[in-house]
Amino acid sequence: MTTTELIISAFVVAIAVVAQAGTGSGFGIVASPLLLMISPRLVPGPLLLISVVVMLFVTWQNRRGLRHLDLKSAIAGCLPGAFAGLFVLPLLDGKWTGMIIGGLVVASVLAALTRFRAPQSRFSLFVAGVIGGVLGTVASTSGPPLVAVYRTEDADRYRANLSLFFFVSCLVSLLVLIGSGSFDTSDLLLSGWMLPGVVLGALASWPVVKRISAAAIRPAALSLCLAVGVSLLIKGALA
Repeated sequence: MTTTELIISAFVVAIAVVAQAGTGSGFGIVASPLLLMISPRLVPGPLLLISVVVMLFVTWQNRRGLRHLDLKSAIAGCLPGAFAGLFVLPLLDGKWTGMIIGGLVVASVLAALTRFRAPQSRFSLFVAGVIGGVLGTVASTSGPPLVAVYRTEDADRYRANLSLFFFVSCLVSLLVLIGSGSFDTSDLLLSGWMLPGVVLGALASWPVVKRISAAAIRPAALSLCLAVGVSLLIKGALA
């Protein structure tokens, strides 16, 4: 990868951190397709390591919302899901990974625009956790299934619980990749190049979260995600 690509990758991560801090979700949906367009080497391994750091930060930032732990069933589901994703990963090449991510992003945006919400129960949260675990290992984005199921009126509680789930699911998926030999020194170095983006995004998120509502961030993030998701689908179809 060139120095320019690495710098752009760091800025993508910074934007995704702000989206995650503001809404409680969106880091993987924003970062994964954009980073994949820059280089397939950035997904899933390097992005998973960065995701662990980001989710730990956002969970701590909203720690008051953890007075209620809502996603224990989903966390339990992400464990077998992450291991299942390990068997799916070798079956995919860059084209199919891109199309899966693109399809997930487009579906997530359409679900958000139509305000679709699946019934919320322990079982549905568990199933969302399993699917999220698979997607975390395969594409570094475990969010879409859970975002479609989980809801609460308390913004801090919502952001904290989602970020805690993403932290656990990303950590499990990362450990699965490391244990299988699918994460090496080159992935670690690529993660290191993106770390400044985490710092920049964390610093930018403090005034943004205070001054700009999640409702203002959400349309911009959804528009960006939709454009990138469609681009990935078209690119995969033409490849």
